[in-house]
Amino acid sequence: LTSRHITSQRMGKGMQSKDQEGGGRTTMAEGGSNKPRMSGLATYWATLLDCTTPTMSVSVDSKGSMVSNANANADGSTNGESSLYADKHPDGTIEKSRANGYQSVLPLENKWSPIIQTMVLGAGLSFFATPQGVWCILWIVDFCSGFRGSDFATDSPVLAVLIGTVVTATSSIATFIPFARHHDSLYAKYKGLRCQPTKTHNNLLLTLKRTEVRQTVSNLTIAAFLSACVVVSKVKFGYSKIYTDVREYGGDYCFLYLLASTVAYFVWIDLWAYVGHRALHLPFLYKTVHKYHHKYQPTTAFAALGLHPVDMLIIQGGVYTMLYVMPMHVGCIALNLLYVHYHNVIDHSGIYHESALPWQPSSLYHDDHHKLFHLNYGQTLTIWDKWGKTFYKDKKKYDENSFSW
Repeated sequence: LTSRHITSQRMGKGMQSKDQEGGGRTTMAEGGSNKPRMSGLATYWATLLDCTTPTMSVSVDSKGSMVSNANANADGSTNGESSLYADKHPDGTIEKSRANGYQSVLPLENKWSPIIQTMVLGAGLSFFATPQGVWCILWIVDFCSGFRGSDFATDSPVLAVLIGTVVTATSSIATFIPFARHHDSLYAKYKGLRCQPTKTHNNLLLTLKRTEVRQTVSNLTIAAFLSACVVVSKVKFGYSKIYTDVREYGGDYCFLYLLASTVAYFVWIDLWAYVGHRALHLPFLYKTVHKYHHKYQPTTAFAALGLHPVDMLIIQGGVYTMLYVMPMHVGCIALNLLYVHYHNVIDHSGIYHESALPWQPSSLYHDDHHKLFHLNYGQTLTIWDKWGKTFYKDKKKYDENSFSW
């Protein structure tokens, strides 16, 4: 976001902002004082933590495309400048998406924000899949161990797992919270963007008093522990088929194998998400385990990891199983887990999102799962639900006690 897209005139009475070319300052009508203007990035992070104050003024034109009102003319017309989000989606968007099998119904330009965010996050994370990135991770672990040498994980595997868990959990929590918080903010500010516009929730405080926030912290720690166990067991015992040198598998076709294994892992994760999720909707498992996740109505971004620990272990167990079956490069693993993690938050945010990727359904697909319970078990590909006859049917009656098995 840039400061041009963030209008402070809606943030409080008597406040007026004005960009001065070359001056880099903002004039405040209140008190008549001049204060240095924050950069776009600083402004973004400052407003990110405030879930109650609208910060953008944008609308939708007759074609459903987003139009920024930041530079609105006196007659109410705009200069046609695009922004990241609209105040509301065109009327009938939710119904059209559901009737269209949760496929895209909005103009293409409305979908670029999520895909660009994914690419930026992927670019950042992909660094850690390079030798330099792996070296940085090993250096952090080595630093935390008091520089005990390169054989630290082999000599002290328990301590290595402990340190790896702490480092990974800390970084995961530190990056997850701002991202989830951002979508909490969107939910609070723009009712017209919600999958369920007539419903609301008040879980907007960033506090451990929120059950889903506590569960997010604990489940990210569980995932960090599992990851640390996988890595240390690979170093000490040679378990798993993870590799870091692209040329280690596939010979002359190593890059083709890299691509094929990335796609195969993606399909496996999505298939397991469907099978594991559908199993969690068996009456016994649903009532004793998975119901914890379904109590968030409507869903929040933090509800993405608002899971019972057993629920988390079932889903993560399937994800890690493939690491011991098929040789996979660390970049392949990182890319897939980032993609799944990203859309998991999007799908639980309560905000209607579409993706420019043709196989990715709108966030309504999973929102309907929480709204109607026993349907739409898939994560990314809708084909599993269609084959399993659990895809949404318009005339079918759904409720929490009508199990689909």
